[in-house]
Amino acid sequence: MARKGIKTSNVAIVPPAKVKIEDLVKGVYSQAVTIIPTGHAKKRLEDREVTMQEVRQILSRSGSRKASKDQFCKYDAAGNEISRWSYAFVGRTTDRRKLRVCVSVVENPDQKVLIVTVLDEE
Repeated sequence: MARKGIKTSNVAIVPPAKVKIEDLVKGVYSQAVTIIPTGHAKKRLEDREVTMQEVRQILSRSGSRKASKDQFCKYDAAGNEISRWSYAFVGRTTDRRKLRVCVSVVENPDQKVLIVTVLDEE
């Protein structure tokens, strides 16, 4: 049975089986896919001194999906109900720093990649 997206505020949250996540995020570097950092991600990018260019590099070129770290999130860091999947990608920046970038995919009606958070892996 095919899964249906969860509707929240007229936005369809894409479950893992609906779209091949790896294929979608590959369009991030060429800017064929819109990439939007959440408020939490903006704070983590600043705290960890990571640029959006490095995030794009990991998602589209140097990174690979780490499905064991994927998770369904009912609430965000602020306690707001979000009900969305978060997908993990791990890779190295040009200066060899190993990062994990967690993303969600939103259709409204175009697919967008939300950067949920960025973590150091080492």
